[in-house]
Amino acid sequence: MNLAALHTFQAIVETGSLVRASERLNVTQSTVTARLKGLEQDIGQPLFVRRKSGARLTAAGAKFRRYADAMISLWGQARQETALPAGIGAICNIGC
Repeated sequence: MNLAALHTFQAIVETGSLVRASERLNVTQSTVTARLKGLEQDIGQPLFVRRKSGARLTAAGAKFRRYADAMISLWGQARQETALPAGIGAICNIGC
């Protein structure tokens, strides 16, 4: 599993379509399909029901969604904290 695959998963969820996800990510549809296929192989479950009208999350996909969101968020926090200037040890994130 890699970060690009997680971003691709999120884009498919948000757009409801592999084609629109490829447009949003500025990659080919075959790249989106390959990333999704790899992610589904890693998970061992199909994450979307694919139809000509779009893509809909499976039960496994719905469960995986919150983990994908958490992993992407955690990666962002790790990047921020490792890039802090000397003498600054932490960042406080406040959400509403």
